[in-house]
Amino acid sequence: MKKVSYILILIMAIGVIACSTEKDAWLNRTYHNVTAHYNGYWNAKELIKETMNGFETGYAENYDEIIPVFIYPNEAESKNFKSPMDTAIKKCETVIFKHQMPEKKVGQFKRTEWCAWIDDNWFVIGESQFYKRDFDKALKKFEFIEKQYPSEEITYDARLWQAKVYMEQENFPAAKSILDELQEEMDEQVEAKKEKKEKKEKKKKKKKYRGRGGSRSKRPSASDDEPTGPPEFTEDFKRNYYPVLADYHIRKKEYGKATVALETSIELAKDRQFKTRLIFILAQIKHKQNNPEASELYAEVVKRNPKYDMAFVAKINKALAFSGGDRNKVKSELRKMIKDEKNKEYLDQIYYALGDLELQDGNREEGIEYLELSVQSSTSNPKQKSKSFLRLGKLYYEGKNYIKAQKYYDSTLSVLDQEHPEYETIEYQNISLTELVTHLNTANHQDSLLSLCELSENELNKKIQGQIDELIAKRQAEEEARRAAALTPNAGGDLAAKGSFWAFNQKLRDDGFNKFKELWGTRPNEDDWRRADKSAVFTEDDPVNGTEVEADPLLTIDHYKKDLPCGVPAKEKEAQEDVINGYYNAATIYKQKLDDPDGAKKTFQKLEKYLPHKLSVESLYQVYLIDKQAGNTTSLNKYKDWILADYPDTEYAKLIENPNYAEELNSAVQKEEIAYQKVYNKFVSKDYEGVISDIDKRLEIEDNPLKCKYLYMKATAIGYSNKNPEDLSPIEEALEEVISNCDDEVIVAQSQATLDKLRNVQSVIDAKTGASTYIYETEAKHFFVLVFPNDAGSVNQAKTKVSDLNIASFSTKNLETKSSFIDENNQLIIVKPFNNKEDAMDYYLTFKVNENQVKKLKEFDYFVITDKNFSALFLEKDLDAYQTFFEKNYLQE
Repeated sequence: MKKVSYILILIMAIGVIACSTEKDAWLNRTYHNVTAHYNGYWNAKELIKETMNGFETGYAENYDEIIPVFIYPNEAESKNFKSPMDTAIKKCETVIFKHQMPEKKVGQFKRTEWCAWIDDNWFVIGESQFYKRDFDKALKKFEFIEKQYPSEEITYDARLWQAKVYMEQENFPAAKSILDELQEEMDEQVEAKKEKKEKKEKKKKKKKYRGRGGSRSKRPSASDDEPTGPPEFTEDFKRNYYPVLADYHIRKKEYGKATVALETSIELAKDRQFKTRLIFILAQIKHKQNNPEASELYAEVVKRNPKYDMAFVAKINKALAFSGGDRNKVKSELRKMIKDEKNKEYLDQIYYALGDLELQDGNREEGIEYLELSVQSSTSNPKQKSKSFLRLGKLYYEGKNYIKAQKYYDSTLSVLDQEHPEYETIEYQNISLTELVTHLNTANHQDSLLSLCELSENELNKKIQGQIDELIAKRQAEEEARRAAALTPNAGGDLAAKGSFWAFNQKLRDDGFNKFKELWGTRPNEDDWRRADKSAVFTEDDPVNGTEVEADPLLTIDHYKKDLPCGVPAKEKEAQEDVINGYYNAATIYKQKLDDPDGAKKTFQKLEKYLPHKLSVESLYQVYLIDKQAGNTTSLNKYKDWILADYPDTEYAKLIENPNYAEELNSAVQKEEIAYQKVYNKFVSKDYEGVISDIDKRLEIEDNPLKCKYLYMKATAIGYSNKNPEDLSPIEEALEEVISNCDDEVIVAQSQATLDKLRNVQSVIDAKTGASTYIYETEAKHFFVLVFPNDAGSVNQAKTKVSDLNIASFSTKNLETKSSFIDENNQLIIVKPFNNKEDAMDYYLTFKVNENQVKKLKEFDYFVITDKNFSALFLEKDLDAYQTFFEKNYLQE
């Protein structure tokens, strides 16, 4: 019993002695090494490994982009890492506190560490903070390790992870500096080894020739075995270094350098799954560079049996990157993939690949059919759906089928991620195309209605009945085609491969129409051709059973005649204006936004039938300019002679005869601006009689470029100087002159509103509740208004600053910047138009936070206002009242 007690006491004594962190003895080191390794480092590493494995399992790769070399959590995902990483950090901190040797790092022991696993525990803390995205703390840990353990291999790992931190912080210069230093040191070490080996070989040769009588080499001293200089770079470090280097170059889009780093990484890699990922990334880069090696690399990925989604994408991309050999074989492989039940959710990608191959082979129609199938089969992959929509949009855009292109661009934006690199370009093109289609649809519709009005009553009825017959035939053909498609066996499940999808199969559509003819025969072009008894109506599903049902309004002549403008002069004029404006705006979009001069010319020419409308005359000049640009002399001379002969007094004739006319006009405008400012100064001084007199003199100048502004100022001066409130006719006449002679939208709106008020016409306030002058309408057209005091300096300079903001932040919005005075103390700078409150407030907030172009203008009042309220503001001239309304309705949300 005493013997056992002695043994226990001895063991306890050894344990106590081993616990000491101040002795560099074998027993102490062994105890603290084992404890530091398993209690801290190993447990923490396992926790990190388990957390990362779970994260990677649920990680959804974006194969539309080059996938990242490493999978890290983003800001939102890192929230789930906090608890396990904090646990890992706590374990390692506890170990460091209890087991670092010696415990106090001071004096000669400042950088001494006898416990081999303390530096590793520090490293795990840095890793944990990295995965938590606490990059500043992680960086400090890795910098500490580098300084504290300069002679240990871990110092290189610490520097490498510093580079990783900098890359996540997008501090690429700092990351590059570290990576370059590490590469340089590795190269120097290799060179040093080479030199050392050469010296050793030379020494061996010398020894050989000395023979047996030579002196014996001395016994190596202890100092010869001691390491000198920095630690050696291990293969494990190189295995970690080159993927990080590849990651850096990929992020910087330096794909040539990334390729070299990836090839080295693949050569060194041991982990099969990671090596497969590296090969896939290399294939993506070569695919992006149109390098034929991409297809072979994708094939290698498939052979390595990766997770299913990567294998599937590799198969698809292998086909897309294919550049030689039997293309039909590749297409056949893709069609086989359609039949595989496992690929059901990937059909959209397979169809897209088939469409791409057909397009590469020049088979445009077949390619479009496959892309359409890709769209239809895409139910859970918005990225692929947007990709297919966009491809279709671009195809139709390139083919100048802008109506179809607009539909697909619009659909693209409904599912496209706003972070997509082409989002802004697509959005801009869609805006242009939407405007074009809207104008064309309006013009074509009204033009067709006006054409119908030119027919006799009998011809009109026949024309409408013919359209009704076509509608009925189309409905029946589509129904028969659907029935035929439903009865057609689907051999293999590949609708597009067999061409059996009715919507894309001309043969099925023709069969449906032929069945209609078999059922109905060739129908005469007459009213009520479907009725045996013309007073009865039969159903389409049972056309011969005599069952009477309610008539479809779309199949009656009166339905179409009720909306015609025929015989109503006001409606005919309105329809004609819609046609002219629609075609003119569409032609302008063709020319300026779509860079399609042929489309612009054809559309401008449609306006010739409406001469001498001012836009029709301008269209003649636009065709002249298009011909001049294209060098089409014959057509150019035709339009030149036409304008000079029929419209010699227009500015277009002057521009043709005098190439310097525009420059001279601009000079005249600048001179007139000086004169205008002098008149305006009199207005501010309330010298209204002087204002009226000066304006009459300025208007004697033929084609005065500021005529509109002068007329409005004159009308305002007459209003202020009117001494007989019971006789408002002078003001009314002045305002009528403004409306009749001005084409400035803002000034005409102001004048019309004032005139309506004077004549007691129902105004905006009368149309609503009457509780306020202003009406809150979120979807009405809006303006942005800056109140610029007269004593604040040059309004033109202020306008320029606002225009600079428009160019910098709203270059695609086609905003106009104008100025107008509201009273003797203030002028208004107006930015327009905005489609609704949301667009206007977006501009307002941009103006509010801008610290560049309009920084000094923000001290003045500014607001957004609807076009109707803008007119009311000019009537009331009460800026404070509107500012109160604005703050209540626009800012109190």
